Amino acid sequence: MTTPAATPPTVVDTGLATFVGPANVDRGIRQWMSRRPKDPNDREVLLAGAILMLCTSCSGCKDEVEQLRETGEDGESPIQRRADADHVPQPAGTDAGPSTPPPTGSRVILVVVDTLRADRLGCYGFTDQPTSPTIDRLASEGILFERFHSASPWTAASFGSILTGVAPTVHRAGHRARKGAASTKSFLGVTTTPLSPRTPTIAELLGDTRSGAILTNSFLHPSMGFSRGFDHYDHQNAGLLRSRRADATTRAAAKWLQENHRDPFLLLVHYFDPHMSYDPPAAYRAQFAPGPSGRISVPFADHTRARNGELDPTETEKSFIRGLYNAEVRFVDDQIGVLVEAANRLGLLDDAWVVITSDHGEEQFEHGSFDHGHRYEDEVTRVPLVIRPPGGRWRAGSRIPYSARHIDIAPTILEWFGKARPARMSGRSLMPFIAGVEADHRAAYMEFNIYRGERRALYDGRYKLIWRIFNSTGQMYDLLQDPFERNPLDAAHPEFVRMTNELGATRQRIEKWASATRDESEDRVLLPAEVIESLRSLGYVE
Repeated sequence: MTTPAATPPTVVDTGLATFVGPANVDRGIRQWMSRRPKDPNDREVLLAGAILMLCTSCSGCKDEVEQLRETGEDGESPIQRRADADHVPQPAGTDAGPSTPPPTGSRVILVVVDTLRADRLGCYGFTDQPTSPTIDRLASEGILFERFHSASPWTAASFGSILTGVAPTVHRAGHRARKGAASTKSFLGVTTTPLSPRTPTIAELLGDTRSGAILTNSFLHPSMGFSRGFDHYDHQNAGLLRSRRADATTRAAAKWLQENHRDPFLLLVHYFDPHMSYDPPAAYRAQFAPGPSGRISVPFADHTRARNGELDPTETEKSFIRGLYNAEVRFVDDQIGVLVEAANRLGLLDDAWVVITSDHGEEQFEHGSFDHGHRYEDEVTRVPLVIRPPGGRWRAGSRIPYSARHIDIAPTILEWFGKARPARMSGRSLMPFIAGVEADHRAAYMEFNIYRGERRALYDGRYKLIWRIFNSTGQMYDLLQDPFERNPLDAAHPEFVRMTNELGATRQRIEKWASATRDESEDRVLLPAEVIESLRSLGYVE
C-alpha cells in the first residue's frame, strides 16, 4: 500500500480493526487562521472582510466558468445552464445576504452514512416515519443541497471521489479492470482496483492538519488506499452478523474528538448501518417495522435473491423491508445526535463545519429490483448533503436547488482550511452556491456500477441519461416532469440527442484527464482473507 511522502504512519494490526497513529508531532502554525479577522465585534474588519469575500467569490466564479468553457477539465459539460424559474428559487436563510462573509472554522466533521437515500429524510420531504430529527435540525441550522448526486452507485468508487475530488475513472478505486492486471484485487466476481497512488486524498492535501477516520466497510480497508494521509484510521470489516454498529462508531469518534479537539482537524465518520443486511436494534424495529413480516426474516438476508429477481415479495413484505431500513436510518440519526452533542460539550460547534452525506442510496423495488451498485436512478444515486456552518446561523435553513456532485466535497473542505484547490482536482468548491453567487447546475457524471452490464450516467439538473455500454443504447428521463423516473423519453427526443453527445464529450474529457496519471502496475497489495469472508457474508462474493 502506498504511503504519503511525509513520515509514514505507524500501522498496528488489531484483527478486524486497524489503527494508524499520529504521523507528525509538530503541527506547525495554521497560516489560514492568520488571514481571518481576530475580533468578530469589529465592524470595520467585518465590513472589509465581507467586501473582500464577495469580490473574491465573484471573481473566482467568473474565472472558473471561463476556464471550464475553455478546457472542460473537470469532466462536466462546459455549457452553463439557465435555471428554470418555476422550480429553482433563490436560496434563503438567516444571515443569507451575499455580502455576509461565511464564518471561520478550523475543524471539519464529515459524516458519511452508507446506503442513505435522500428521500428517506424528513428534510428531503419524507413524512411516512420520523427517520431523521437530528439531520433535519442540522439542515435547519445550515444548508441543504436538493439535487446532490453520488459519483457511483457503490462504495469504493464513490468514496474515492469524496476523498479526492475527481471522477472514478481518474482515481480508479472500484474500477472493473481487465482480468489479470497487476493492480487488481479479485472479489465481487469481477476484478477491481484500489485508489490510484497518483491521486492525493483530502487528508494528504491538508498536510499537517490532524485527521482521523472511523469506518466500517470492507471496501474501505487500508489496502484499498483510502487511509493515505490520515493520522488515525480506525477500520473494521463489515459482515452480516459482525458489523460495528452506529453506537460503537459514535463512541470511537467521540473518543477521537476528546483526544484531538484542541487542534484544527478533519474527522471522517462513516456509519454502515443502513446497508444490508437490515438488522436494527429491537427498539427501533418495534417502532418502524412491527410487522407483519411475511416470509422476510431479520436480518434481511435475501438481498442477493432480491437483486437477481429470484425473490418476489408481496407489498406487505416490501413495506416490512422498507421499515427495517427506516429503522436503521433512525438509529444512525440518533447516533449522529450523540456525536454532535459530544462535539458541543467540547465547545466545537462554534468552530466546526459539520457535513452529512452518503456514498450511495438503495433501490427497494422502485424499478423492479433491490440493492445498489447496479442502477443510476435517483433511489440509488441521489444522496443527501447537509452542511452546518460554525455557529449554525449563517445561511441557516438555506436550500440549494442546483445540481452538485461528490467531487465538490473535497475542494470545499480545502477552502474551509484556506488551501488552494490543486490543478488536477476536477471538483469545485460549493461555497459559491452557499454564498449565493452561483446559480447554475453542475452536470453530475456517474460510473463504475459493479452489477449487470456496464453503464454510465449524466444528470444536468433536469435530464438524466443512463447509457448502456454493453449494447450502446440509452434511457433518459425528464426529472422535472417525471421525478420518479417511470417514463423514459424516446430516443428521437431532441434532448436525448443533446445529452448523448454531452455524455460522450464528458467521457472523452475525463479519459484524457485520467490518462495523464494512469499506471495499472502500481499497486499489487491483495485484500486480506477476513475481508473476503466479510464480503461473502454480505452477498458480494459467490
